[in-house]
Amino acid sequence: MAASALRLSKPVLEEEYAIGLDLGTTFSCIGVYRNGGVEIIPNKNGEKITPSIVIITEDSNILVGEETTEFLVKNYDSCIYEIKRLIGRKFSDNEVKKEIEKLPYKIVHANMGDFPEVEVNINGKKVNYSPVEISSFIIKKMVKNAESYLNKKITKLVITVPAYFNDSQRKLTKQAAELVGLKVIRVINEPTAAALSYGFDKKQDMNEKILIFDLGGGTFDVSILSLIKDKNNQNRLSFEVLGTSGDMQLGGEDFDNELVDFFLKKRKENENEIRKNNQAIKKLKIACENIKKILSSSEGTTLRINNFYNNMDLNEPITRKEFEEKCKNLFKRLEHPLDEALRKAKLTKNDINEIILVGGSTRIPKVKEVVKNYFPNCKINDSINPDEAVAYGATLDAEKILHNKDDSITNFHLLDIIPLSLGTDVINSSNDPEIQKEGYEMSVIIKRGTPIPISNTRSYITTYDNQSGMDINIYEGEKKYVKYNHLLKKSEITGLTPRPKGKTSILITFDIDINGILLVKAKEKSEDNKGQTLELTIKNDEISLTKDQIEKIKDY
Repeated sequence: MAASALRLSKPVLEEEYAIGLDLGTTFSCIGVYRNGGVEIIPNKNGEKITPSIVIITEDSNILVGEETTEFLVKNYDSCIYEIKRLIGRKFSDNEVKKEIEKLPYKIVHANMGDFPEVEVNINGKKVNYSPVEISSFIIKKMVKNAESYLNKKITKLVITVPAYFNDSQRKLTKQAAELVGLKVIRVINEPTAAALSYGFDKKQDMNEKILIFDLGGGTFDVSILSLIKDKNNQNRLSFEVLGTSGDMQLGGEDFDNELVDFFLKKRKENENEIRKNNQAIKKLKIACENIKKILSSSEGTTLRINNFYNNMDLNEPITRKEFEEKCKNLFKRLEHPLDEALRKAKLTKNDINEIILVGGSTRIPKVKEVVKNYFPNCKINDSINPDEAVAYGATLDAEKILHNKDDSITNFHLLDIIPLSLGTDVINSSNDPEIQKEGYEMSVIIKRGTPIPISNTRSYITTYDNQSGMDINIYEGEKKYVKYNHLLKKSEITGLTPRPKGKTSILITFDIDINGILLVKAKEKSEDNKGQTLELTIKNDEISLTKDQIEKIKDY
């Protein structure tokens, strides 16, 4: 009887934990939903934020996160950080050129495609790692820490990205997680996730507009959201994104770099020599990050580094006023994204009910002062833990998706938007020779501010006889001419039936999913095939990893 009972019994499936990961530029944070709430998971050192740093040693060891702390100065040349600023970028991008100038590790042109890669020395050989690989190492480390803490295998998660990440950056962030065996159940914008950490326990009768001011270690995001009752469920809170903006090259690291420059200029007699010494620079940068934090609660302090350079100690005083003067251009840059987000949302400063400060760099007093001066009549909320808010909100979203819950905490609905218009290039329609010099025009297929997911189709005709193919170059931006917009990727369709020009229509469809990721489709339609359509092949200029690169990630 007992054996029979065992054969008939069904295995009990353990419920999966909902996991949210904030993959940050300088620090990452991971959360789990259990026991009716969100819990931020500490790393092995007991810290709730983990450095987004990878060190690849000459004997091929890969150190990640909290493991890098004691090796930072000694292995500075192999210390890879701020990789988030490179993922999905082209090597020829101006932003990448700026990063190459200031980062200590070597960034080289990839062998395949116009993409940046990190070059390190391993056993006397030069080995390249893509930003996707480095990001995968960080993701895997964060998940390993969580698995150790929970004593449970993790297979699914929600991952966050800046609101201004483009299609390539979103795809590659998602791919970085998938390469280590994880299923990404959603890619969510960081400010939107932060809004969830603020609004999950709000009363359901609220109706207000909030601005998420997210200044982290490497990026700056602004999002304006409307918090209202869901139209389809009056007991559910709806988070509708109205406008976004940001600066992908502005964050805490930039303030640190200004302090490094401040102290180096005081060493006029050997400034150039010190700048070439990576170990001295790393010591200084670590000290400057600490000075920045001290100046957030003190009017002045002294930088002290023993044996800084050539047996020389460094002892230099600095005041908060000097720090603010040195960084005044960075503080000024905070205003433009605020202007732009309000303009996109079609709102004024007085329409904003509350400002939510997110990201560790919002602890800088001058940052708060900039926000208060910009919104003199608005409530500023800094009660949320700025380091944990994004992971907290991502974890709530993971719980809602994974377990399809609508309880008092997860009873919300998200409605995000695309930050920039998407389209393709078409022949300049002007007869004016001067205007013709501007080149191809932007044909918008999906307008900025459109809620996602969304699918939209536009028709284009062939421009010469017997045309058998067509380029589809995909751009984002708001300018009339594509040369002033950002080229996302180059694509082409082949296999068109040869006909006289204008007799074949190409239906181009842009599909954007809930993650903000774009899928492009094309169909051929002509007068002589009675409206039948033909599926065409689109060859995308995408970043792809080699088999060896994928194996390196799996082996770590």
